[in-house]
Amino acid sequence: MIENLVRNLEYIRKERFRTRRKLCKYLRDSRHLVTDRWLKRKIDLRYLGDLTDSQLVDGVNKVLRSRGIL
Repeated sequence: MIENLVRNLEYIRKERFRTRRKLCKYLRDSRHLVTDRWLKRKIDLRYLGDLTDSQLVDGVNKVLRSRGIL
């Protein structure tokens, strides 16, 4: 029972890490569409890892909206 919980948690941690890396790369690649100066500064200084999950998702959603995808 506890072994399954540990395994599940490890899997979730790895997937969260992979997802965060992809979202950070997307923001860096779409820097020209980012309008928030604070977020641009984070991109320029390579501080995207400091963002919380919700800040990261919010930044990506803003870029997607500006592209007309959302």
